[in-house]
Amino acid sequence: MPSAAGIVEADEINFARCLQLQRPFRNVLVHEPGRATMITRLPLAALIIASLFWGTAVSVTKYALRGFGPVTLLAISLIAGTAVLWTIVILRGHRPLPPWRRALLLGLFEPALAYAGDLLGLARTSAANGALLSGLESVFVVLLAAVFLRERITGRITVALALALAGVATLEGTGPFTGAGLGDLLVLAGVLSAAAYTIVARGMGDESDPLTVTACQFTTATILVLPAVTFVWAMHVETAPSHVAAKFWFAAIFVGVIGYAASFVLYNYAIARVRAAPASIIVNLIPVFGLASAVFWLGDSLTVARVLGAILIGLSVTIFTATELAEARNTAKAGERDTAESLTASSAPGHGTARTEGRIGSLAANMRGHPRLRGARAAVRSPGISIHVEVRMPLFSASGR
Repeated sequence: MPSAAGIVEADEINFARCLQLQRPFRNVLVHEPGRATMITRLPLAALIIASLFWGTAVSVTKYALRGFGPVTLLAISLIAGTAVLWTIVILRGHRPLPPWRRALLLGLFEPALAYAGDLLGLARTSAANGALLSGLESVFVVLLAAVFLRERITGRITVALALALAGVATLEGTGPFTGAGLGDLLVLAGVLSAAAYTIVARGMGDESDPLTVTACQFTTATILVLPAVTFVWAMHVETAPSHVAAKFWFAAIFVGVIGYAASFVLYNYAIARVRAAPASIIVNLIPVFGLASAVFWLGDSLTVARVLGAILIGLSVTIFTATELAEARNTAKAGERDTAESLTASSAPGHGTARTEGRIGSLAANMRGHPRLRGARAAVRSPGISIHVEVRMPLFSASGR
């Protein structure tokens, strides 16, 4: 999830140049006050590796499904990912836990329902289709935000939505939604659940620790999935994994440890140190990595329909990304101008801290009313008038699950 943060100390303004990208759960704020994020090789490498892990996890999942049923594979991968995340949390040191109701709701939408849709879909469709369809999360985020948050859909977003729908239609061709078509629908249902998660996650505050929240979500999802896997074993819908080959166990654990846990750890490390524009481009390469691994490793055919569908979906995601970045830059510039005016007014005779606080409060209210922003905050500490202004941007596309 992209976010922009700026700090104003006295008459120094560095609001516009302190941009950073953030993805919840993926989608929880990573915030380092007073530190301008700079592009360095190590954070960029971490972000690229995280995107590579997320993309290739689709193909590894498809491979692991040759040995496990989808619900069984989900349970194994979640247990492995949860164990790794809590190990890191414990080694790093205790942080406050999120409210259990919020953790339950977030864990239900993602990873529980989102990953369940992915795995049930991949059991019926190709890894190539699954990778491409996972890139449509930003489409669902915009649609849900328009319905439930009354956010405005601009002309560019309308074009992006049309391209996304055309891409899906191209992938499906004229075939009925059975077999692979049903699998694609289940993958899209998982993507929709991930988008719903993004809407719910907008209520998470700055005090939430990303790694702890992620570990709690995985724990919640694991607890929810365990009764389901017990049920499918009892009903003989899936068999217990007592005679599964070691290579499929390795693939299942890889999905949980590398595709789930390690990707988020790398992402949370990189995202506080990489600017918004390059980071958004890198994370939108996840479907590309997924498609490439499906074609070169699993041997999925690169048909004309898949190539055309990939182009249409890629154009849609590009428009989403460019639109969100442009709106974020415009808002940051507006915030810089208003803050400069507030500081100038506070230094004039007869204009004290109280008036500055009022103007900054008005600025924060205006930013909170922006239809495309997750939220905004302004705070004033006196004496000395130390002003903290923050803008948080919405999610582009980051469907690395």
